[in-house]
Amino acid sequence: MTVKSGGKAYDLAAANPAVDLSKKVGISVTGRAAGEVTACGLKMTDVKVEYLGLECAGAPSS
Repeated sequence: MTVKSGGKAYDLAAANPAVDLSKKVGISVTGRAAGEVTACGLKMTDVKVEYLGLECAGAPSS
């Protein structure tokens, strides 16, 4: 999973536990840049995900 903020892309693939998009709610993500850049952006460590009460639509069907 990649998110973009402030013009930078962040790679959340190492988030543990992984971000659960099936909940279809807004999330708040915090963490630290690990200093490594992947194809998906800055790799993040110490990732914490908070599931918010905001109900969000799923990704559009292709």
